[in-house]
Amino acid sequence: MENKMFELMEKMYSEFSSFKTDMTTQVKGIRQDLTGVKEDVKGLKDDVKGLKEDVKSLNVKVEKNALGLEDINNKLEIVAEVQQNMTLQIPKQIQEVIDPLCEDVSVIESAIKHISNEVVDVSDKIEFISLKEFNNERDLFMMKKRSSQ
Repeated sequence: MENKMFELMEKMYSEFSSFKTDMTTQVKGIRQDLTGVKEDVKGLKDDVKGLKEDVKSLNVKVEKNALGLEDINNKLEIVAEVQQNMTLQIPKQIQEVIDPLCEDVSVIESAIKHISNEVVDVSDKIEFISLKEFNNERDLFMMKKRSSQ
C-alpha cells in the first residue's frame, strides 16, 4: 500500500509539476499578451491624444471661421442697409435733377418763342426794306429815263 501511495504521490507530483509548468507557460503567455495589450492601450492613448489635439486645432479653426462669418454677415447687413438707403434716396436725387431741367426747358421754350417772334419781325423788316429798295431803284430808273430825254 505504501507503494501505491508512493506511486499515487509521484503521479500527483508529476501532474502538479506538469500543471505548474502549464500554468507558468500560460502565465508567461498571459503576461506577454498583457504586454501587447499594454502597448496597444498605450498606442490607443497616443491616438486619442493626437485626436484631442486635432479636435483642439479644428475648434480653433471653427472659431476663426465663425468670427469671419460673423464679420462677413455684419458687412452684408451694412451693404443691405446702404442699398436700401440708396434705393430711397435715388428717386429724390433724380427728381432734384429733373426739376431744374424742366425749368430750364420751359425757359428755353419761352426764349425760342421770343426769338421766333423777333425773327418774324426781322423778316417783315427785311421784306419792307426790299420793297423800299425796289421803289428806290424804280425811282432811279425813272429819273435816268427822264434825264435822257
